[in-house]
Amino acid sequence: MLEDKVVKNKVNINTYNEDSDKVGFSDGTYVEGSFIATDENLLGKLDINTSIDKFLSNIENFLFLNNYLADKEIFIVGCGRNFIIPESNIKKHIESLGFGLEWTTTNSAYRVFNAVVQDYRTCVALFISDF
Repeated sequence: MLEDKVVKNKVNINTYNEDSDKVGFSDGTYVEGSFIATDENLLGKLDINTSIDKFLSNIENFLFLNNYLADKEIFIVGCGRNFIIPESNIKKHIESLGFGLEWTTTNSAYRVFNAVVQDYRTCVALFISDF
């Protein structure tokens, strides 16, 4: 469970269980499974039945994410329970677009997301559930 402060008018993750994929937000909503969020909104669930590298290497998926990255500073990727090193071409492409990239396990990504939001920085986060 997270015990971070809530930043007004921003999305904050305030509960999660390391043994399940149910995540609670500061506005009282919950989501289960993989999802995408920005510092301002929970955008919704994602149906991801592949590895994160394969998901991001699919151009349609990346163009979908680009719509949300346009005015953001940081792209956070929670790649599941186990850390998976991103393919170098994906990492280079994201960084070439001028975004900071934080690639970590999903549970760590929840904490990174809150830290970024509490620092009043803008972000898009992709949280992959593999529970």
